[in-house]
Amino acid sequence: MGLVLAGSLTLLALCPLGTGEAQRPDVLARAEAFVASLQSFRAHIEQRYHDRVHDRDLSARATLALRRPDRLTFRFDDGRGIAMDGATVTAVEPALPLVHEQALPDDAFADLRSVLAGTATLAETFDVRDLGRRPSGDVLELRPRNRALWDRALIAFDDGGTPQRVLIVDEAGNTLRWVLSRIRTGALPASALALPLPSGAETVRP
Repeated sequence: MGLVLAGSLTLLALCPLGTGEAQRPDVLARAEAFVASLQSFRAHIEQRYHDRVHDRDLSARATLALRRPDRLTFRFDDGRGIAMDGATVTAVEPALPLVHEQALPDDAFADLRSVLAGTATLAETFDVRDLGRRPSGDVLELRPRNRALWDRALIAFDDGGTPQRVLIVDEAGNTLRWVLSRIRTGALPASALALPLPSGAETVRP
């Protein structure tokens, strides 16, 4: 679930940009305006993960909910899910049934968590390139300087600055693609951030 968590956090990585190649001011202005007003975010996601080694695709549907500074929930339609509440991450596997719970080390996803919390900008953390206008919208490429988990993310967003598609590539060449719909940025009900736990599930901690 690490790439999924990285992708979820990457959706909020649309704050002021400044590194990499020259950026188009209009693209930056829309992205900055979107993030400046953003406190919560919810979207339906069509996900496709490509396993490069085995040359296979895995598709799924999910709902993503984010609330600054440190809440994130990713719920698959089949009941699986992952949630971050502060430094605690909980993952649910209802088919087993198991609940995995662990505390994140301070350096785990540190760059993305700081962006989510609003304590750092992309200019301080990422290399950013404007890839121009594509059929999916204006595209920005984000490259973390520490590529331990993911190599780059491409985010396409519409004329209003709202992200529509996300592509994340890891160091092994595996890809995670998201198409977003039913996007809402208003206040979220508590149920949107809750992760239903299967009845009778065993909780596993490190």
